Amino acid sequence: MPQTTFLVPSDLDGESVAAALAGDETLEAEPSREYRVRFFDTFDWRLHRAGRTLQRHDGSWQLIDLDRDAVVAEDPARPGPWPRFAWDLDPDGELRRPLGKLMKMRALLHLVTAGCVRERWVVRNRDAKIILRLALTGFTPEKPAVDTRLRVLEIHPLRGYERPARLADEAATRLGLAPMTGSLLDELLVTVGLEPRGYTSKFRVDMAPTLSAIEAFAVIGRHLLHTIRQNESGLRADIDTEFLHDFRVAIRRQRSAFNHFRGVVDPAALAPYAERLADLGRRTGPLRDLDVYLLDRERYRSLIPAELRDGLEPRFERLAAERGRELAQLRRTLGSAEYRDLMRGWSDFLADPPPGGLAAISILDLARKRLRKRHARVLRDGRAIGPDSPDEALHRLRIQCKKLRYLLEFTASVFPAGEVDDLISHLKGLQDNLGEFNDLSVQRADLRSALASPSGRGQARVQEAAALGGLLTALHARHHEVRDEFAAAFADFADPAVTRHFATLCGKEATGS
Repeated sequence: MPQTTFLVPSDLDGESVAAALAGDETLEAEPSREYRVRFFDTFDWRLHRAGRTLQRHDGSWQLIDLDRDAVVAEDPARPGPWPRFAWDLDPDGELRRPLGKLMKMRALLHLVTAGCVRERWVVRNRDAKIILRLALTGFTPEKPAVDTRLRVLEIHPLRGYERPARLADEAATRLGLAPMTGSLLDELLVTVGLEPRGYTSKFRVDMAPTLSAIEAFAVIGRHLLHTIRQNESGLRADIDTEFLHDFRVAIRRQRSAFNHFRGVVDPAALAPYAERLADLGRRTGPLRDLDVYLLDRERYRSLIPAELRDGLEPRFERLAAERGRELAQLRRTLGSAEYRDLMRGWSDFLADPPPGGLAAISILDLARKRLRKRHARVLRDGRAIGPDSPDEALHRLRIQCKKLRYLLEFTASVFPAGEVDDLISHLKGLQDNLGEFNDLSVQRADLRSALASPSGRGQARVQEAAALGGLLTALHARHHEVRDEFAAAFADFADPAVTRHFATLCGKEATGS
């Protein structure tokens, strides 16, 4: 029989509750215990989504399985600053590997700290044998501090004595105690006013198929604007690089929506915002490029012989310094009156967007029409690419795939559940190939430029040139491998079954233009 857990109202005395659960048996108090526990996750709840949380408790870091409330990995806490990233943890410890898989490049953020008082009792029968264990823990949130306290009662059955546990469960129900259905962390987060999984970088809005296109445009726009605003503070504070990434993607999605919803909103009224958001996106580009290079630092080092790796360090030092300058510039942009005016103006615009000629068409009809055209464009452009096609052809196809992906995400909710997800999975394989190919093209061009003018003098200059040359050779080889893999990636997306799936999704020709 498993442990059962109940929530205890603040007006009930713990000793009285325990006595009621013990019934006619003897209740014996054990020493109480006071302690503090702190919970952590990433901004986008990567641990929680995997059914985990990280807690700092009893002088150690513990990775907790939320469903079982059990420690799955643990490291002793080391002196010094708390870890921000998985790679800050002990490389020989238990936590670094599982946390690294879950967190990747995201930073740990503090969720809540609670001071705890744990009262414990045993229940003995007439033979003085322990037949049941009870524990009541009061959690007082300290950061963020709130007036409400969470109280959790645990009923621990013992093997061979299941009946006392069942009677205790029944007594708890008679007292009006509510079973705790979620995890302890979820209950604690609700107590302090936090929503578990309250942020995700994935795009998802719910819209009825009959919703007008202009209403859908506004719903999508408000969702993206909210995402932009959610990432501002983390971007400014430079908590981790994903704040900038999600900020940029939200802008890019919004700009894509301008194209997908052309004719739905008055183009003259929309044009100034389209131009200003495009400019904002361009201003974030240099910092993101630098982030990508610096995040790939260890991968770059692994691609060249060990004796050449130190030659890359001067380049990464220059990139880090340049990143600092770009971050300072972007912070100034986000703190400017111009940026605040753009955010206010765009919010007002989305509250009541001026209609265009297609404003009244249903989002379902618009989605079918535009998806059919986007899909046909990707197939046409992809089939035109052969072994001798220039890199630019694959770059253009990458852009078209991205536009199709965004449109599928925008309108997923107006189609039957799961229909769009399957199509996105096929498209994602092609996007992964084209994205890596483009990244390698950019990286090779950048390395060629750096190789033309290595820094330093004498032997240091030679070492850097050798390292850059070795890295360029490795990336050149991978570039050709990815190029050769394109045909298979495109064939999977262009498979007749996938094409029929798209045709079914798009239905008959929609009215409008």
